Amino acid sequence: MKKAFIFFELILLTILCRTEIVKAQKLNPVKIYGKFYGKALNPLTIRKSGFTLHLNYDPDFAINVENKTFKKYLYIDEPGFYNISDLFMGHTIYLAPGDSIFLQLFYKEPDFKKDMTVYHLKVHAKFPGHITFYDSLSKKIGYTVKYKYEKPGVYKRKCEEDYTKAVQLLNNFYKKNWVSKAFYQLAISDLKARELLWFGEMLGSEIDIPNRAELIKSMNFPQFNNDTLLIASDKWAIAAAVNNYYILNEHKDEDGYSDLSKVMTTAIKHYTGLTRDYVMYGILRDYLGKNVINYKA
Repeated sequence: MKKAFIFFELILLTILCRTEIVKAQKLNPVKIYGKFYGKALNPLTIRKSGFTLHLNYDPDFAINVENKTFKKYLYIDEPGFYNISDLFMGHTIYLAPGDSIFLQLFYKEPDFKKDMTVYHLKVHAKFPGHITFYDSLSKKIGYTVKYKYEKPGVYKRKCEEDYTKAVQLLNNFYKKNWVSKAFYQLAISDLKARELLWFGEMLGSEIDIPNRAELIKSMNFPQFNNDTLLIASDKWAIAAAVNNYYILNEHKDEDGYSDLSKVMTTAIKHYTGLTRDYVMYGILRDYLGKNVINYKA
């Protein structure tokens, strides 16, 4: 009886804590408003980044646009990355409760050889880099780093050099007070995840990599076992799965089910909490469709 009473007390405490969080959110929403110049999108969508399947609500937003202007209060659980729609790749931005953001979106004729976006963003906010950093990064190093079958050592240096450029750009934004400390801490982890995704293109290819273990070790990747970052960043979430396939294992897509036991074992051994659930869910999702025609994971 006493154990049951304690259990129900814990449930009540959880509900009360959640109620207080919701109250705080309503008192401290993100205010986003702005204007389109040229062609306008309607609605303007803002999609939450990171792992979201565990949520019992829709974390994304659709903002109505009238006469090319918009205004919306966004109630979010916690700071994190989001993606603003752009007809194509979109813009990675960072939102935190209490933010006030005036956004200008300028339409430009697409030229995807030079840029992966359709709108140029200008922003007025306390930390403008929360909106513009990743667009600036794309202009500096491109949307991603592509593996073009260079020698492993050459491609490794290419990934490291672009990662260094990304960190230097982030440091510059931080020194100029264009981004907050919270953004900086999240972005530095997100950039490391991006470096793994670049490097993973080579690891997932069919080529033989001499001294593979030594090459991987020299990259100094983390384990990507962090639930907070999993929820906040798409790149970190994907990197957790890539790490399991290509760093902890030598997975080859063409091998079918042959290494199912291995990748499940390393997922159980090296991950915990929500990250473990996410990685194992991804394995089952991928392997279920291996021999199904037209299956898309």
